[in-house]
Amino acid sequence: MKRLKQIGAILTIAVLIGFGLGAMIFAFIDTPFAHKALTVCLYCAITVPVLIYAMMLVAKVLSHRDENNKSDKGEKQS
Repeated sequence: MKRLKQIGAILTIAVLIGFGLGAMIFAFIDTPFAHKALTVCLYCAITVPVLIYAMMLVAKVLSHRDENNKSDKGEKQS
């Protein structure tokens, strides 16, 4: 599981660096496509980390909730 998390983190960093490099490249190109691509790169560079953070928070809350449910059931059975 640890190895899977490391691979996911490396891929996420690579994608975010790609969005940043793409935004810098498209910022210097003066075409309608480049303007749209720049907008998409900037949007993704902001929203992807926010969504990842939100998913991590939800996973953390749900894992604590499961732990609390298990401990509550254990106390009731005793």
